[in-house]
Amino acid sequence: MANFDEPVEEAASEATEGLVRQSPAWKLMLVIDVVLVLVFAYLGMISHHESADALTYIRIASPFLLAYAGAAIFTGIWRTAHVFWPQGVTLWFITAFGGILLRYLFGDGVALAFQLVAAGTLALFLLGRRMLSNFIVTRPAKRA
Repeated sequence: MANFDEPVEEAASEATEGLVRQSPAWKLMLVIDVVLVLVFAYLGMISHHESADALTYIRIASPFLLAYAGAAIFTGIWRTAHVFWPQGVTLWFITAFGGILLRYLFGDGVALAFQLVAAGTLALFLLGRRMLSNFIVTRPAKRA
């Protein structure tokens, strides 16, 4: 019986390899991701009228930044900065739900509505960035 998954896996692997070779700017993608996580935390802070002091901001952002750092290492962002599936989705999942877990362990609230908004916003930011950067990296070059 023919194994139809093998050519797909090889093609996906070759596509990922191509993205790795084409994306020496992974550090920029890392910085953009961190800024997006910080924007997420800031939006949450101001939407709940929290005091805008530095300690409050650090308290709100740190669980998600710590989760993002672990996710970035786990997924090998230096090789997969533009990859949506599975690395990008894994990075988002660990960042969102790891951040929620750390937030709970730090003693902050984790109501279901917060979990849904946090997961959705981080998906929009982190996965949206990957979709956009993947599009930019893989689009054909214009010929003059």
